[in-house]
Amino acid sequence: MQTFYRHIIKEAWDLTRKHAFLWPLAFLTSLIGVAGTFQILFDLNRDDSSMTIQSLYTRSDFMTSTFVGWNQSFDTIPWADVSLLDLPFILFFFVLLLVIVAVAIIITSSEGGLIFALGKLQANKTTSYLPSLRNGLDKFWALFSINLIYRLLYLIAIAVVIIPLISVIPRSTPTGTLMLAIIVYFIVIPLIMLLDLVARYSLMYIMLQGNTIRDALYNAWLLFRTNWIISVETAILLLAALFVSVILLSAVAYGVVFLFAMFGAFVAISPAALQIFAVTSIVILILIAAVFVTFFSAMQMSIWVGVFRRINASEHPSKIHRLLRHVSWLHKRIA
Repeated sequence: MQTFYRHIIKEAWDLTRKHAFLWPLAFLTSLIGVAGTFQILFDLNRDDSSMTIQSLYTRSDFMTSTFVGWNQSFDTIPWADVSLLDLPFILFFFVLLLVIVAVAIIITSSEGGLIFALGKLQANKTTSYLPSLRNGLDKFWALFSINLIYRLLYLIAIAVVIIPLISVIPRSTPTGTLMLAIIVYFIVIPLIMLLDLVARYSLMYIMLQGNTIRDALYNAWLLFRTNWIISVETAILLLAALFVSVILLSAVAYGVVFLFAMFGAFVAISPAALQIFAVTSIVILILIAAVFVTFFSAMQMSIWVGVFRRINASEHPSKIHRLLRHVSWLHKRIA
């Protein structure tokens, strides 16, 4: 198992570092959600008493929250009182919608393009940015449908389980808090993980093997059911890597802020210069965060593509084989 992951991680590091054309694809893909399978942990990390479906989606990934925000703005327009004088504003409003739709198409296609490019590179074939993005555009509707199905099921799980539990279970007592935590962490989160992994494998079946939506979902479910341990292991590994990376990123960010603060404190400069330094520090922090998100998204997708390709080719110990290694006497009999 260690060799399996070591090879995949090294390959992901090398591909992300050497092929810069993956970076714009990865950055746009990160707008769908950088936390991957455990995005729900970040979505639920807020004041539960104020959680609603609407608030959950406005705080979700960039693409979802943008569409929800536009829909909320659309509902606030007093259509009954609209006159010809408001026509420029209405036109601008719908032009903004077209821009949002175009951005959504580019983001979704970039996700597919990133999967396609990594599949080619891992197979020792050549590709570049435009052919990869074009392949993503060609499969846009299939990619969009898979993402839509996943987000709808995600919403249903939150609406049917999480929010009713929050309103019913008394969280003011330790028993209520414990009951809610058990249900969330042992039932809801595993369910969301299952949906995410099946959706993730479905996208790869579409981009790497040309499956239809129905075939991709079916094959993804079979693949997950057969290889659920290694799938969950990979998700946990990436979650741990994300936490470590965030800690390192925070340390770098604090270092940048500290240096600029020290420079401003010990050097006699004008208020205008201080503003320039403040803006510069903010820009540097944004650039550092963007590079981190881009690099991590590219590596994360590369790891998933590597796992997908290998478990499809059966280049890993089977689930039963890996479990039986912990029972030496039985493992020897079967092996």
